Amino acid sequence: MKLTKGKVSISLDSSILQDIELYSKSRKVSRSQVIESVLKKWQLDLKKKQMIEGYKAMAQENTRIAEEFTSSGQEVWPHE
Repeated sequence: MKLTKGKVSISLDSSILQDIELYSKSRKVSRSQVIESVLKKWQLDLKKKQMIEGYKAMAQENTRIAEEFTSSGQEVWPHE
């Protein structure tokens, strides 16, 4: 699968642009590579956060279901 890239024009605060310039020169990479790596990290962090929220919601639902089965089991087999 061939990856394609698109172009985008953005406006940044001059201090951010200056930091990108310094970083890209010190690492000998393009500004685009710096910005893309930051956005990939943001994207990964966002996906992780969404997964954590999803697992928490599943845990709450699983706990609710387990509690329902526990209470229904007690109705069938009462403790003596």
